[in-house]
Amino acid sequence: MAASMCPSCKAKSFELKLIRPENSAVDICFIQCSKCGRVIGITDAVNIPAILKAHGELLNETRGLLRELKSFIEAK
Repeated sequence: MAASMCPSCKAKSFELKLIRPENSAVDICFIQCSKCGRVIGITDAVNIPAILKAHGELLNETRGLLRELKSFIEAK
């Protein structure tokens, strides 16, 4: 597989730079060349799939606790 290369300086290393555009309420990440700083792409600043997975796990935990509470109440 070919290595990605900066179109400006031909460097082969890149970095993410978190920014908040003017008049924006959300952050984004620039994918930029580590050497010259040329922006070659953008991506979300948050990992939405990871957030959804964490929320799903919390919901499952909450369901389990509610089942335990229901059993406790019904046993009285």
